[in-house]
Amino acid sequence: MSATLVTACRERGGTSAAIVQRLAPRPQDYHVLKPKHSGFLATPLPILLAKLGVRRLVLTGVAADACVLVTAQDANMREFAL
Repeated sequence: MSATLVTACRERGGTSAAIVQRLAPRPQDYHVLKPKHSGFLATPLPILLAKLGVRRLVLTGVAADACVLVTAQDANMREFAL
């Protein structure tokens, strides 16, 4: 979630502000810039997950029929539990 998007939602107030308050990254959270549809394609995500010993992923997102689906497929091919 980009800082600009977080700021815009907070300024809007209401439901948007309440949701973004819960989802906004904290300073100790990891984040990965995703330039394509999959969170794994052309990102350091596989290396980060390996270093952290992660074997199970929980995926969420706005475009479940596109980006979330493709990331889930890539995660499955890499034998992550979803």
